[in-house]
Amino acid sequence: MRADRKSTGEPKTSRQWHPQGVITLEVILVIPLLVIEFFAIFEFGTIAIVFNAANAAVVAGAYEGSLVYPNTFTDDDIADAIRDRMDDFLNVVGIEIADGGSASLADARIEIKRGGTLSKVRGTTDAGVIANCIQIGDSPAIDECVVTLCFRLNQTTPSGKPIPNWLSMFGFSISNTYFNATSRALLQ
Repeated sequence: MRADRKSTGEPKTSRQWHPQGVITLEVILVIPLLVIEFFAIFEFGTIAIVFNAANAAVVAGAYEGSLVYPNTFTDDDIADAIRDRMDDFLNVVGIEIADGGSASLADARIEIKRGGTLSKVRGTTDAGVIANCIQIGDSPAIDECVVTLCFRLNQTTPSGKPIPNWLSMFGFSISNTYFNATSRALLQ
């Protein structure tokens, strides 16, 4: 042995530490969390967009119902005008207020009370939606229009409209959840 090399008395090994096993374990632990987070971001983002459009629709519907109509308009004409105005907002997010409706859009229901004389209903006859369509607040005064909008957040037909139920496989389901909003406006 040469004098310039010192021996420590430990055997020399050719093994070096390779981090592949640790990286694989980290990937196995992190990927499921990233998948859940990915689905949650898109599902809750969709919920926010649908809620925003639905709230805008119910306010626009109450405003439409508050307008003065000529005597030639019947109660059904006014209710149809309110429904058409609200559909402009709701069709963007895949919802419509229609009896029977389109196979590609989710069904919604509106209940209209206007000036103490008009009380009309438009939209779905789904028993769950009807049971959960409850006016929020006091009964309308003689000079008010009150519009209540309700729909199921996730419908089976058409599949996944208006909000997909992607997180149900992780134990968070919106399948029996309903949206319900009421808006009121003074008659003009």
